[in-house]
Amino acid sequence: MSNIYLDNAATTFPKPKEVYEYMINMYQNYGANVGRATTSYDQGINSIVKETRDMLKNLVNAKDGYEAVFTPSATIAFNQILWGLDWSKINNVYISYFEHNAVLRTLEAIKKDYDINIKFLEFEKDNWKYDFQKIEYEFENSSPDLVIINHVSNVFGYISTIEEIYDLSKKYNPIYIIDACQSMALVELDLLRYRFDFVIFAGHKTLYGPFGIAGFIMNKNIDLKPYIYGGTGTESMSMNMPNELPSKYEAGSLNTLAIFGLYKALKWINEIGVKNIRKQEEIITRELVSVLQKYDFIQTYIPTNNHIGIVSFKIKGYPVDIMGECIGKNYKITLRYGLHCAPNAHIVSNTLPEGTIRVSTGYFTTLEDIRKLDDALSDLEYEI
Repeated sequence: MSNIYLDNAATTFPKPKEVYEYMINMYQNYGANVGRATTSYDQGINSIVKETRDMLKNLVNAKDGYEAVFTPSATIAFNQILWGLDWSKINNVYISYFEHNAVLRTLEAIKKDYDINIKFLEFEKDNWKYDFQKIEYEFENSSPDLVIINHVSNVFGYISTIEEIYDLSKKYNPIYIIDACQSMALVELDLLRYRFDFVIFAGHKTLYGPFGIAGFIMNKNIDLKPYIYGGTGTESMSMNMPNELPSKYEAGSLNTLAIFGLYKALKWINEIGVKNIRKQEEIITRELVSVLQKYDFIQTYIPTNNHIGIVSFKIKGYPVDIMGECIGKNYKITLRYGLHCAPNAHIVSNTLPEGTIRVSTGYFTTLEDIRKLDDALSDLEYEI
């Protein structure tokens, strides 16, 4: 029995074959360090890095006034942004229930040093939607200084209505941070219309690139203090980080190999088209939901609206870890179970303390993959 991969929320797999081929070619034929070499092909590498930044910005319609900054991971991106903000000017921080621990743990650490209020954006748990009336009331009584929203939940695939929250809060001029790790190149995000200040991406998730490359698209007008210091290949006599973007936030050698992989992945995305990628995922997601919901012994946790790609469920009467392990090992299906690094999401769904079993699709997930999951669940129903 071949392995079925249904853990695309952790990392998309497989990647487009062009990504693998291009990365192998890069490591075999290029040796320059971005911004630090004078060889004839150094300019070619610099050009690829710049084009990769431009493609990232184009995905979210980020025009003049935005820059794309690379980091080794989205977690590091969150830390760079949050620790780099001027917390003497921030009092009220609003977050969604779906934030990852990259946000939650960082905010808790910051809270030890600064007197800040962390508030949840009001959410109707029974209806899977934000309570805009209560949110508006909260904003009027405690005006937002910083708003952080997870665009697509890594636990439930819930698509947050970030545009409506933006409209409610913009008169208070807060700083906006959008976690687009599960949504970039899948769910539309328009920075020309909605001027979010930071959009965080993970190259190895919905962008179909490799591990080791992530980052954020930032509003150039936000004066973010550097969090990591070191060499940039420029202004080496100065003991301060350069003011030039993106160098100010990119100390150390960039992961050129991973950037090459992301470059080719973005080329592939542009060829396929974001709308076609989403259409394919919606087809597979509908089939996945249909399979899970036909079994009485399965409890699903699926938002009725605004949902894509990620489904959580439980086997009624059985521990999540035991059943997740059973499905994974006995039927060779790669999935995930537990709290998925987003504990507050389980408050919304009343799935504490053990969490859920999570299956998540990608562009390369097939209907045959879902059929094999169906076969496994049918067999499991008979066994239990």
